[in-house]
Amino acid sequence: MKVFKFGGASVKDASAVKNVSNIISSFGNEQLVVVVSAMGKTTNALEEIWKAFLKEGKDSLEALRLLEKLKLEHLDIASELFEGNLPDSILEEFAHLRSFIASRKVLNEQFIYDQIVSKGEMISTKIVSEYLNRNELLNNWLDVRDCIFTNRNFREGIVDWDRTEKQLSAAYKNCEKDIVITQGFLGGTAEGMTTTLGREGSDYSAAIFAYCLNAEDLTIWKDVPGVLSADPRKFTRAQLINKLSYQQAMQMTYHGAKVIHHKTIKPLFEKAIPLIVRSFSDLEKPGTVICPKSKGTGRKNGNSEMPPFIVHLNGLAMLRITRKNALPFSENDLASIYVAMGNTYNHAHFSLREADAFLLLVDYQEFRIQSLSQVLEEHFVIQVIERDCDLLTVHDQDIVLPDFLASKRQWMNLKTGKLEQTVFY
Repeated sequence: MKVFKFGGASVKDASAVKNVSNIISSFGNEQLVVVVSAMGKTTNALEEIWKAFLKEGKDSLEALRLLEKLKLEHLDIASELFEGNLPDSILEEFAHLRSFIASRKVLNEQFIYDQIVSKGEMISTKIVSEYLNRNELLNNWLDVRDCIFTNRNFREGIVDWDRTEKQLSAAYKNCEKDIVITQGFLGGTAEGMTTTLGREGSDYSAAIFAYCLNAEDLTIWKDVPGVLSADPRKFTRAQLINKLSYQQAMQMTYHGAKVIHHKTIKPLFEKAIPLIVRSFSDLEKPGTVICPKSKGTGRKNGNSEMPPFIVHLNGLAMLRITRKNALPFSENDLASIYVAMGNTYNHAHFSLREADAFLLLVDYQEFRIQSLSQVLEEHFVIQVIERDCDLLTVHDQDIVLPDFLASKRQWMNLKTGKLEQTVFY
């Protein structure tokens, strides 16, 4: 059995859905679990609906207007796929979301987020499943919220692995068809509430399925030919990397490489399940294989043989943390901060310790920074001193700064061996 994951770009319109059907068809009688993301930029659109709802509440005309716009976009896609004969299941998802927005009071913002944004995957998978069935690729549609169990940490649900493995295995055994269509990014609590696994978390969902079902391999279908040494939209010298070890892939994702979600590797590593990154637009290209350490991907003289790579991150915030009593920072202070970072799901892309302050570069997500401030407020003060920072990480190569960075000021630079990181603002 194989697990496939198709992201938003691979199901962004009717022709893309047809292409997914062709890819699945090319694998003949293989048993497939197909994890599908929301279509195109649907998650972004649903986030705007959530923001409008928070601002105006259940009487938000703007939220309902944005929802109607999103509905029409999906109905256009569905009309092309089904020749105007729209499945009731798709209309029901929009009706349910409209009813939720029209009746719900704002109590827990992050709970509301998960209930609204999760609809993207519910709708896309019903469209894909129905299209496949009508084209003789018979499949079972599986609600992932009944299979992947998490705690009640909305927007970053933590997986209950024991319960998930038992339930997911049982649910899969009950599927009669060789093809199973399910959602990425989503989970559910024991009480039946929808959760999400963190932004861009569909890769992680696919890895959970691969782990729990002991898959032969996991293939992530992308709009690039595989794992590249840099984002080709930003750096013209990006090269395809044919093979990586799990350790090398984890290094790249740790530094922010977006081609694979950073949580994806660990479940695969634990069961030695290969990960393949392939192009959904060119099936002739084999892509990149990520697998256990082998010749050419190991260590030499104690140093990791990492291939050259470049990672650029933007939209980062620089936090300045100081003690309320103005005393110098101790190791215990740093330990407290990092524990709080972990508990609030903030990731430090870069850090610098001063005598009386600690600087941290994190993703600019207000709700996470607010959570961190609340946890640390008894002893520390947190200031957001820059909201639009960039981080450039370069490993083992020389580059000319692209225009979008050359116009910015360099703030900090750190070089360790072949790895160099520069913060811009």
